[in-house]
Amino acid sequence: MSTFRRRLMVQAAQRYVKFENPEVERICIEKFDTNKDGKISIDEAESVTNVKRFFNNITGIENLNDFQRFCNVTNVSSAFIGCSNLKVANIWEGVEALGDNLLMGATKLEKAIIPSTIRNMGQMWVRSKLIGPAVVIIKSETPPAIYNYNIVGVAKILYVPDSAVDIYKADTRITKYLTDNIKPISEYREDNK
Repeated sequence: MSTFRRRLMVQAAQRYVKFENPEVERICIEKFDTNKDGKISIDEAESVTNVKRFFNNITGIENLNDFQRFCNVTNVSSAFIGCSNLKVANIWEGVEALGDNLLMGATKLEKAIIPSTIRNMGQMWVRSKLIGPAVVIIKSETPPAIYNYNIVGVAKILYVPDSAVDIYKADTRITKYLTDNIKPISEYREDNK
């Protein structure tokens, strides 16, 4: 095979989302494959604005890696209800609101990574009592709004931008509904679990 042909094949492969979870891939193709070629292109993923409840009750979802290209989905309310084996909720950049019941039933959650674009964590974004408190990382310099009826003490440690630690510590909603154990993100290490 010629070098030119190999390059073309590599370029073609880079235009498509590579899924870790076959069930997520199947649903994405069913719902978002606008050109019906049996794959999700980067453009197709980036044109999605709402994932609705298409991914509810998929027990095989352990992380949200497959959704990182869905940058135009800004509200994920109720998107992952019943994903009971979800361990890492790495919410992608572009999401502004977690809405209500986002992770209802995700009792095995160990870590939630909230993007810098977050403005509103809604109410009951976790909803179910976790097996143990999770590590939560919020990348936003400004504490997001969070409403009553959230489970108290969701996070064992909350990591936030270094320059925003005092702002987060002064936010009574954050300290009541997440944790008062707030640290600079520069101190976060994978083994801090």
